[in-house]
Amino acid sequence: TTIVIYALTMAAVGLAYTLMWVHARRRMLLDESLSRQTVWMYTLWPLITVCVFALSIPVAYLNATVSMWMWWLILIGRLVFSRWL
Repeated sequence: TTIVIYALTMAAVGLAYTLMWVHARRRMLLDESLSRQTVWMYTLWPLITVCVFALSIPVAYLNATVSMWMWWLILIGRLVFSRWL
């Protein structure tokens, strides 16, 4: 279904972004003025997106509406992690 294709695409983009960010961090290509908290935030936030979209794929086969409502977990996850960092 289109929901599955969308979720796969978003998960792939989020994973690609995370891999590029981690590569840049390991090669020390990031601005030195970035705080450690900021670096971790930009590392974890895309992974939240990847996980939520990946988990919504099997749910989409059972109930497409519930699958799309799951995407709100991205916002909730980011709020939780931003308070935790």
